[in-house]
Amino acid sequence: MRVDHPGDAPSAVGRDAYRIVQESLTNIRKHARGTTGGVRVTGAVDHGLQVSVRNRLPVGPNTGPELPGSGAGLIGLQERVTLAGGTLVHGPDGAGDFVVHAELPW
Repeated sequence: MRVDHPGDAPSAVGRDAYRIVQESLTNIRKHARGTTGGVRVTGAVDHGLQVSVRNRLPVGPNTGPELPGSGAGLIGLQERVTLAGGTLVHGPDGAGDFVVHAELPW
């Protein structure tokens, strides 16, 4: 985490960032079991907050029982970030990772 003066961030930005990380890590557990994930949070006043969560794509099919959930996590994140005036992108990248990246105004 590299955030200049994190105590100055509005509480709504902190809640949104927390929810993005929470949902992303839940998705790693559900859909990429056995892989590791990484979280990066950077930002500053007037530069916004960037939240990035990435994991390696799973090599084989997910074995084991399905974990419960509505299946609307990324949709909910998209709505949350849009309402905050930010942007959210998610999907595989060229390095073989799945990435969720949000930019929130601050």
